[in-house]
Amino acid sequence: MLIVRNFTFQDVEYMVCDTKAGYVPGMAGIELLANRRLGVGADRVLIMDTEGKPSLRAFTMHGQETAVTVEDILIAAYAVHTDGRAACAKAILKARGSQAYSRLQELAGKVDSFEAHVTDAFCRRMESLDRQVESLAC
Repeated sequence: MLIVRNFTFQDVEYMVCDTKAGYVPGMAGIELLANRRLGVGADRVLIMDTEGKPSLRAFTMHGQETAVTVEDILIAAYAVHTDGRAACAKAILKARGSQAYSRLQELAGKVDSFEAHVTDAFCRRMESLDRQVESLAC
């Protein structure tokens, strides 16, 4: 099972996937997951690695990787901060060269959020789509 958290900030819905869960969706999987009819729904999908050196990747709702924005960094840091991992939030901000840790406090009360539990069957469907895209690319 994959657990994702969605945050709405400034009319943009961000989905945060922490790779500590193990499964990292590819382009087709992200597109399905971000689809508002077939998946959970989001405008931007953020893939975070908080196990080793913190890293963050951003994707559009169509599964295309895009440049990480300041808002992406803040939302990712906010996600781990609200999980009680303040040190990890600081590391995310520091790793991205940002001095914006104090802005996390500003987000409180301005961000709506929910958690979604993605079933194993849905994860297998995403993995299958990712494999199909990879096989077509070869």
